[in-house]
Amino acid sequence: MSRKGKVWIRALVAALALITVMSGTPAQGEGDPCVDPNNLTSNCQFVSFAGGGVPEGWTRFDEASPPAFDRSHDTPFDGISLRIWSDGVPFTSGIYQQVPNVTPGTAYVAAIGWAAAQINQEKKEGIERMLGIDPLGGTDSTSPNVVWGPVYSGTSRAPDLNVSAVAQNTTITVFVRVRVPQTHGKDEIFLDALGLKPDPNQPTPTDTPVPPTDTPVPPTDTPVPPTDTPVPPTDTPVPPTDTPLPTDTPTLEPTATPIPTLTPPATAVALSNNPPPRPKATAVPRVAPASESRLQATDLVPYMFMCAGFASFGGAAVMVGLMVWLWSRGTGGSQKE
Repeated sequence: MSRKGKVWIRALVAALALITVMSGTPAQGEGDPCVDPNNLTSNCQFVSFAGGGVPEGWTRFDEASPPAFDRSHDTPFDGISLRIWSDGVPFTSGIYQQVPNVTPGTAYVAAIGWAAAQINQEKKEGIERMLGIDPLGGTDSTSPNVVWGPVYSGTSRAPDLNVSAVAQNTTITVFVRVRVPQTHGKDEIFLDALGLKPDPNQPTPTDTPVPPTDTPVPPTDTPVPPTDTPVPPTDTPVPPTDTPLPTDTPTLEPTATPIPTLTPPATAVALSNNPPPRPKATAVPRVAPASESRLQATDLVPYMFMCAGFASFGGAAVMVGLMVWLWSRGTGGSQKE
């Protein structure tokens, strides 16, 4: 074969090889969730990295035998990807991001544009890749709240991986997990373009009016007689404690209180031969308040009436005796004549 023919054969083989490679690699923007205007993840294409070889805005998690994390250029999109790898050690690891400002009750779907696996065997199978969403916004990849999508362990470098879940909080979390159950030497995985957006295949929740479930209950407030029983006032009037101080009572000059003289009737005096002499009432000076003098004069009134009674009775007895004496004398004179 001529030299020119050999060149054409080589060019044809190269073209076929290029076609084969390109058939398994998506074109720029094709299958990239980051170019979707509804994408919600930050640093979706891993264009910047923080310390420890983890893309900014993302957090690493390890479930078994932590592998190595670093930057790589194995990607058809922006030229930078995340490589997770180990040499002879099985591992389970990945990254996650909490996405805020989502609507509870709305379905969201996560997808990845690049998840190429590289192992030391011809079939290049055995490295598992999967996506998950925690609708509550948790950060534990082993939590039962995480909804995991299907597991892919094939040879495609851009597998169709996605997962959908309904948000139950205003923040949800998207995960990508890589698992090497059995090592084949140097096991590598390259990740790029991990996005999240509202799921167009799920209906948007609507606010359906819900009939009230509160059955009207008849009023149970039975009129209750007032329990505030009138209480008699407990404020008992307290006599004034300010005892009036004694006042200066003017001292009265001693006065002579006349004591009435019990004089017998005139007829009794005339008929009595020897009327008994009666002592005259003598005014006895006594210093006493006017109120006490009035009290003593008032107390003598009963005695005065009693003495007047005795005097009247005595006078009547004298009169009767005188009449009897006169009658007896008159009767005696008539007999003598």
